[in-house]
Order: sequence, then C-alpha cells, then structure tokens
Amino acid sequence: MEDFSPILTTQGVVEGSLDGKKRKDSGVMKYCAPKLIIKLYKVNKKKIRPTALLLAIKNNKVLVIKAHDYCKNENFYRLIGGGIEFGETGVQALAREIKEEVNTEIKNIKYLGLIENIFNYENKDKHEIVLVYKAEFIDKSIYGKREINILDSRNPQKAFWVNKEELKKFKFYPEEIKKLIK
Repeated sequence: MEDFSPILTTQGVVEGSLDGKKRKDSGVMKYCAPKLIIKLYKVNKKKIRPTALLLAIKNNKVLVIKAHDYCKNENFYRLIGGGIEFGETGVQALAREIKEEVNTEIKNIKYLGLIENIFNYENKDKHEIVLVYKAEFIDKSIYGKREINILDSRNPQKAFWVNKEELKKFKFYPEEIKKLIK
C-alpha cells in the first residue's frame, strides 16, 4: 500500500488509489470508517521497535544466536530476547521471550543499559530501542548445553555459548552491547 493517500469525503467515504491517481471507489478502497484511514496511514510509517535482550554469561562465554542477512550475505551474532509488546515492561517482555525461545524462566534480572540501534537488515531500514538485561536461568541445565534450540522463531535457529574474546572478532549487533560484556 505504498503512497496510498486516502481522502475522506463529505459523504464519509474514502477516495484514492494505490497508484496516486485520484478516483472515487477505485475498486481498491471504499469505506465509511474514519478509523480505517488512520490505520492506512500507519501501515506505511516506519516504527521504532522496543526490544529486551538477555546478556547471559557462563564461564567467560556469552549465549548468542547466529543470524544471517541474505541481502548483505553477512553472518552476525545477537543476544536472545525480542520485542516488547504494548503494556509490557522490559522485564516482563524479557521473561516472556526467554520462556518462548528457550522454554525456561529467569531470575535475578538486572538492567544493564539502553542502546539505540539504527540499522539495515534484509534491505529494510530498522530502528530499535534495546533494553539489555543480565539474568540467571532457573533451569541450570541450560548452562551445560552446547546448543539450545530456539523455539519461537520464523527460521530454525540455535543459541550457543561463545567465548567473550572470540565474540569481539565477530560482527555482533547491536555493536554497543560489546561494551556491556565484561
């Protein structure tokens, strides 16, 4: 729906089209719902995505996910976690994401910092506000696993433990998280 500019007429219907030419009831849109107009405008606006990520450390190793940007043909690493939903705190989102991704709970959650991350992934500009936390897994067997299947993912992914020093050599996003790894 790029460049769709709806116009609310005095009859309460929407005029417009996807190709930018003005016409009434183009076969694409004709509604009597002002709320829909607001929704149409929001579809094309870029959004800032709030996220909560977990900096999990064991024996000088960090738990990371390996990902790939096919447009750049680039491998990179990222912490586990995910999006903060409306009405959730960062801590609640982190706990939910870890439960969804790793099927365990966390405790002793400590806020480490906030990172603003503006980047391009898969040829799309992205902007996120990242809340970074440290926590412990309640299920201690997680610390002994070489690989952990990520359950809540569009693509099959695995998390694994990487030595802190080795991690400095790899592409890691957001880059600023490296400063929090001590």
